[in-house]
Amino acid sequence: MDFPTTMKAIREMSQNWPSTLAKLIEDKANGSGLIQMLQNHVPGIIPVNPQGGKLSRARAISPLVEAGNVYLPHPDYAPWVKDFIEECAAFPNGAHDDQVDAMTQALLRWHMAPPQRVVYLDDHEYQRLTQISPI
Repeated sequence: MDFPTTMKAIREMSQNWPSTLAKLIEDKANGSGLIQMLQNHVPGIIPVNPQGGKLSRARAISPLVEAGNVYLPHPDYAPWVKDFIEECAAFPNGAHDDQVDAMTQALLRWHMAPPQRVVYLDDHEYQRLTQISPI
């Protein structure tokens, strides 16, 4: 896509999915200009400099895919899934690889986040904690 079309697409995606907090844009070539133009108008723009090449990033996340830990919506609900799967199947020799690269970067970033500790309280414990009065 050319620069104006890409800017428009990013704005439209941000409006269509307002709960998406992070918008990762490669800080290379046209990406640097996009970041500068959009960072004050679209919340959540994050410049990224991916490590390694597209193939090495795909290899890094392949265990997640092979283990069945990557889920896609059914093509009846998300028609784009068929083209996405075809692009993944043709990678790295296909004519297009941008969706594959975006997926690998998203999965790698997702797995960078430190695990969060979650504590579940039963009703009795919750009541005990909420009835403690300050000294």
